[in-house]
Amino acid sequence: MEKQTFRGNAERNITLMSHSAHSLLPENRLQQAGVHLFYLFGCSIFISKAAINIGYGLLLLTFLIYIVKTDHRTFFRENRYILFLLVPAAVSFLLSFFSLAGLKGGGEFLSRYRFVLLILPFAAFIRDKNLLMRLVIAMNIGALIDMIYSALNSDLSNPFQNIWGFHKFGRHSDMLFTLCLINSTILLLKFKFKQLSEHRTGYALLAVNTLLLFVTVALIGQRGAYVGLFFGLITLFLLHSRRLLILMIVIMLLSPLFAPSYIIQRTRSIFEIGDLSKTVKIEDIKKAKSTLEVGKLSNSVRIRLMKLGVEMIGEKKLYFRGTGAKTIKSAVKEYLDTKSQAVRDHYNDLLTVFPGNFHNSYLQMAIECGVFSLLLYLSVIAFLMFKMLRSLKQAVFDDHIFLSCNLACMTGFAICSFFHEEFFKYGGLVAFLCFYGGCMVNSRLAHAPKGASDG
Repeated sequence: MEKQTFRGNAERNITLMSHSAHSLLPENRLQQAGVHLFYLFGCSIFISKAAINIGYGLLLLTFLIYIVKTDHRTFFRENRYILFLLVPAAVSFLLSFFSLAGLKGGGEFLSRYRFVLLILPFAAFIRDKNLLMRLVIAMNIGALIDMIYSALNSDLSNPFQNIWGFHKFGRHSDMLFTLCLINSTILLLKFKFKQLSEHRTGYALLAVNTLLLFVTVALIGQRGAYVGLFFGLITLFLLHSRRLLILMIVIMLLSPLFAPSYIIQRTRSIFEIGDLSKTVKIEDIKKAKSTLEVGKLSNSVRIRLMKLGVEMIGEKKLYFRGTGAKTIKSAVKEYLDTKSQAVRDHYNDLLTVFPGNFHNSYLQMAIECGVFSLLLYLSVIAFLMFKMLRSLKQAVFDDHIFLSCNLACMTGFAICSFFHEEFFKYGGLVAFLCFYGGCMVNSRLAHAPKGASDG
């Protein structure tokens, strides 16, 4: 008996020593450093563009050191979805050298679309669902800090559309509503609304999500956020809860009875379109007295800018090559100079205020990088989302959470991106981190034994 006890203790000591030695390996220390850098990065998304850029640079540097010290072939073999996402980036980068910007096009592409490489450190360091959940918590902490800053620096006596965070107005609301969709999915699937009383963490997340929803919908009042949140929730409820979908429709129908008139007017203005033949200046929008009038003028401006962008693609033949990310301003000016004075007068004021900005993420990328690059990106994203949708049928419950998060968030954010140019920029970081998380879970699911799930 004593010999068996001694042998058992010895085996346990050897196991502990091997685990300790394993944790001290350089690649594991780098992985731990990368994980903590990601938590800081997730927290900084809502707080500072400078912190985002510094954190992103450190993550890429840590990844480069990590990949040199590990077997890179095994890394890419275990994370094949990375190659799907890197192929359109590589093709767009090569085509950028043939853009109107010339050899500068490659640098302009890397500057504008640099976050496409975030998938590399994400795949290296966020390797399971527990780490992914902690990254979501870090983003919620950053959002709460952002809310506190907003409350301290805004006119709360008239809060509607006066809540300003660290970022510009539209980006602020886009990131918030995307995080709301992530939180809503976790609440619906992991904690379940009926069982919240058993989970203190669930109560805390419910409180945070309620606050973020209120700020996003009521206080910021961005119509793009309304549209993205609406379609994201429809996607989520279609996948998991038809009853909640019916409840949401009933609440929407009854909302005129209890919602503030400001929100009702903002929602109605989504569908209002002014006279497209009339020249509208930004000053006209500022002088408009009613919310509906502002919406009409704003919508007509967006449609006119999109129309100009489509015409420019056709006439400049921007199918396989674009203008370049920074050269777009001068390219648009040169294009307008070939038009009549009446056409120039129609657009000059808008393009002075929004130089090279077409207020549509897809049109923006089609002009900057070429239509082919845009279609390649969207095809890859759609293909990966389709694979996740198919995986829902065979996934175990815990995997459903992150696959559903991705489907709801990317659907909402992709639709919202028709109204701004943030899809591949700062405003898209929350949505793309969620998307990469869904890709990671789906990849693990594809390689796991049937019925198994990673932790």
